[in-house]
Amino acid sequence: MKRISAMILVALITVLAAFFNFAQKGKNQNSAASETNANKLRIEQTQMVKGRPLVKKLPNELEGVFIKDGMIRAKSGYKFFTEADGSASVRLAKGGGGLQGTWVCACVNADKVGGQCTITTTDDTASCVKAKDNPCGRECNLVISIKGTQKAVMAY
Repeated sequence: MKRISAMILVALITVLAAFFNFAQKGKNQNSAASETNANKLRIEQTQMVKGRPLVKKLPNELEGVFIKDGMIRAKSGYKFFTEADGSASVRLAKGGGGLQGTWVCACVNADKVGGQCTITTTDDTASCVKAKDNPCGRECNLVISIKGTQKAVMAY
């Protein structure tokens, strides 16, 4: 009788150990999947969005930027800066002058469809995204303002 009880006890411990091991393995896989999804989201948030050019060439007064592969890019020696009002500008990377205009994003037909757009920049690119809190109901346009004149140059 003691021998049977001991065998049942060993079998029960083995089953419990196997169950615990299986539960831990599933937990680790879910944790790894969550980490992978978080990393993908971080990568997507930092990638710039490609747009559709609305002009064949940028205004002549504008220096330091060009259009390539559906993006507004800063030329070598220039850099995008985010301004306090949420707009962006392109200036010489080493400081000093070079300010040619300001960049903003505008929601197309915002008065009818509602919503907002936000400008996103890296040192060498600028693009528009729909605002998270109040997304634009249509497309967003990247607009350059030079000496009071505004021109939409890219659609997103």
